[in-house]
Amino acid sequence: MGNLVFLAIALGLVLLAWQRTASRFRWLTLAAFVLPVAYFSYRWALYREQILELRVAVGAALVFNALFWLVYGRTHPPGHKGEITVVGMEDVE
Repeated sequence: MGNLVFLAIALGLVLLAWQRTASRFRWLTLAAFVLPVAYFSYRWALYREQILELRVAVGAALVFNALFWLVYGRTHPPGHKGEITVVGMEDVE
């Protein structure tokens, strides 16, 4: 049970990071985070003979990210470089 929760949280956070990354950097997030975590999770599940738990964790992570996208992500897309504003001390009134 603990392994299932850990895998679901880890995979969910990695998918969330990929989902919230700006569109021009998604390939970098995929190559740097999603694919390595997926590969090592799969290898770990093979070693521990827990493929079923990995499948359930992947399903739970996908459901979590789909719900997050439905509730929050559609109305609040990831920001772009041009939309970032920095407020300094002289701008605060």
